Amino acid sequence: MELTDSYRKPGQKDESDDSARVPAKLSSAGFTLIPQPSDDLKDPLNWSSLKKATTLFIWCFGSFVTTASGLGNALGYFVQAKVYNKRDPIVLSYSVVAATAGIAIGPLFAVPLARRYGRTFIFFWSLVGLLVTGIWSATMTGSNQYGAFVAARLFGGLFGGTAPTLGADTIVDIFFLHQRGKAFTVLNLSFLAGVVVGPTLSGFIVGSTSWTVQFWWSNGLEGIIIILTLALLEDTYYDRTPEGGEYRGRWPENFFANRVATFFCGPRMIPSISMAETFQIFCNSFLIGICPVTILCGALTLVDFGFAAFFNIILTVFLQDSVVMGGYAFTPVQNAECKSHLIDSPIVNIH
Repeated sequence: MELTDSYRKPGQKDESDDSARVPAKLSSAGFTLIPQPSDDLKDPLNWSSLKKATTLFIWCFGSFVTTASGLGNALGYFVQAKVYNKRDPIVLSYSVVAATAGIAIGPLFAVPLARRYGRTFIFFWSLVGLLVTGIWSATMTGSNQYGAFVAARLFGGLFGGTAPTLGADTIVDIFFLHQRGKAFTVLNLSFLAGVVVGPTLSGFIVGSTSWTVQFWWSNGLEGIIIILTLALLEDTYYDRTPEGGEYRGRWPENFFANRVATFFCGPRMIPSISMAETFQIFCNSFLIGICPVTILCGALTLVDFGFAAFFNIILTVFLQDSVVMGGYAFTPVQNAECKSHLIDSPIVNIH
């Protein structure tokens, strides 16, 4: 995951390089502001607290919805077995595994594309893609459509994996160093909430109504976040180099013109990079991934997300499989209640 304060190319001089010549700017609490903001009100670092909070909320809500949608049928795929005439529990879990793989792989493509087209641009169209795949999943009700259903879940995961990653980049753009810890915590908790809430809700849903509803409810939330993104979310691109004035002046002041520029003209609003440079950023993700610091930090995400995701898959196989097949013949609702108790227990113990 590439975290940068702006889209500054290597070798370009940052305006903050001259910060030693002027007194450092401080926060109201006396903290030295890192990075040092410019005097431009359009600088995301100078946005109001309300605007920053709104931006963070949209990215967090998006992270919750996209993850919950990706793992939405984790407790419901045994019910779908009757539709697709599948008996092997491992085969039944392919749809959830495909979505999980998509969530893990999606950011590898999202980061370089966001550098080329803009983060908000990629986030918005990923949400649209996620909504399309959600509708696609809910309409795969034919007995011969299991393969298409698994494909829909894979693409849903690919689209759904963009929000947490690009949201982290956005936090770096709009918050100062001493503020980022809290912001990252909120974003990560939103992401994990989606991992837990989505599958649990699906268990209660399929126990009382059609299994397709486990996708329709998240489709509704995706529609809401798309509207919020269209209306309120601004791209955090801000070129801090001396040459950056050209690009800073490209963003229209008019609301509707700004929306069109953000979501339909992204490539013209930020410094363009070639496809070769885009591919280089893609390759850099793998180099960054093998760095010791990345491995140590990534281990936490691997544990919290990996455990929660595969816990949903494996637990469902054991609990909802028939007694004859070595399972416990739980209903989806019983499975969801079991998960709820497992989630509640640590919270109760803390209190």
